[in-house]
Amino acid sequence: MATATTGELQADATNEIHLSTELLVIVFSHLQFRDLGNCCLVSIRLKEIIKNTPELQYYLETQAAAYSRHPLLQDRTKSIVDKFEDFRKVQRNWRDPRPEKVLHWISPTPSAFCDAFGGVVIGSSFDVTDLFIVHSDPGPRFEQLSMNRRVLPRGVDVSQDLLAVVAMDETLGFRQLEFLSLKTGRRHHRAQRRAIDETHLGYAAVENCVMDVFARMSISGDWLIFEVGHTCDELNIYLCHWPTGEIRARWTSDREVWYQHAYLTTSHLFISHVVLPRQPHIDVYALSAFPAPTRTDTPVARFALPELDADAKADSVRYFTFSARPDHSLCESPHAPETALLCLTVRHSGGAMLFVPLSTFTSVQPSVDVPEVHPWVSWGPQRTRVCEGADLLALSGMRAVLSDRIFDFNPWDAATNAYMPVRLDSNAESECNTSREARGRVLHCGPSIASKDAGLCGEVVTGLAYREVLVKFDEEVDLQDGWVHIQHDEDGPKLVHSGLRDNALVLVFYKL
Repeated sequence: MATATTGELQADATNEIHLSTELLVIVFSHLQFRDLGNCCLVSIRLKEIIKNTPELQYYLETQAAAYSRHPLLQDRTKSIVDKFEDFRKVQRNWRDPRPEKVLHWISPTPSAFCDAFGGVVIGSSFDVTDLFIVHSDPGPRFEQLSMNRRVLPRGVDVSQDLLAVVAMDETLGFRQLEFLSLKTGRRHHRAQRRAIDETHLGYAAVENCVMDVFARMSISGDWLIFEVGHTCDELNIYLCHWPTGEIRARWTSDREVWYQHAYLTTSHLFISHVVLPRQPHIDVYALSAFPAPTRTDTPVARFALPELDADAKADSVRYFTFSARPDHSLCESPHAPETALLCLTVRHSGGAMLFVPLSTFTSVQPSVDVPEVHPWVSWGPQRTRVCEGADLLALSGMRAVLSDRIFDFNPWDAATNAYMPVRLDSNAESECNTSREARGRVLHCGPSIASKDAGLCGEVVTGLAYREVLVKFDEEVDLQDGWVHIQHDEDGPKLVHSGLRDNALVLVFYKL
């Protein structure tokens, strides 16, 4: 079989996509559908092919779980041509999701509040002394932690068994940030310091609402970023090395610069800010530049964003936020920067979302003295896509899940339209450069334009290619309430919607 198959493949070796696809069929047939690691061990030659074929890498990394045990591929009596056709059917089904709904009801003690941190939903008792932790992966399960004091969960990293909480010291009268074990509720074994309290930040408990101190927070590896304040002109951003409890850097808004939001990956820190009156930027910092405490450090690069509208109100529009996180602190399947997607949101009524591959920011070489400045025209029009009028639910790698559709920004997928032959009418040839349509899927290659309602000054045109697939979620479940995240397990990717219903937590799994 191997000799005959090799000959068949050589005849079609000019088509890299077909070659990659047929190679996968052979791999799964030969290995009797074992795991991806065994596929890579078939031969040294196959390893080289996988390494040198970007399309094949993409198939292996993103689709093996979706089709490796599919019934269509288990018939060993079929020829390689028939298997190829069956394989393409599986591809089309994977790329044309029909969400299958599975409900799970969990009824803990009625909670004062709930919040979601990736695949973990945490609620609390009404006296805020007990935490109810619900894990959605690999299956819904419920745990209770008795804290014997008032705590508010602020961040979770399942891979590190880390739970960051804000605890109120009733005796001394201040709040403090503690790092606990998600399993036991006790002090985390890597935490060298008991807590970080408000006195280290220069804030008094009586002057701030509890929601304003240690409010927004994200964790990645040994690093933690949190924000203090509730308005742009009062916002301070702190970078903390949580195992030692050290505040490594601080960014403070002033009359010239308003800091907006911070985003943390395994190797970089992104901070969006507005240089008044209306010029927003994104500063990129390398985490390796913070070996010891310092007030701030020189960014690696600065990316200019489209200028804000002169009529925009400062307290409602001048926010560029990172809407979802693709890195491992919210997902147990971490994505490399080159396969991750970032969404920047302009907060405005009818505002816009800017989708950007994370590699756009992380591929910049560090500068010794001053940051490398990138004007919007040098990177934005080619590396972003404007989207309006839709609600973003979750990001997974280069995939964006919206309330009624899915965007795939993988460059190979978008550029080659590999998953289905494109059938165009003879009169539609002139439209080929802007979009291609096939059975409900649309490949968008042309420009996208932000409307005047987006809060941006002037017309913003972008052109990052993506594939769009329309989906229909269950109308009985309101996706605008609760929390949504992407879960990866052996059955493939799932969209998980969690929310409160009648004093119970409802988890709705949509298999994509």
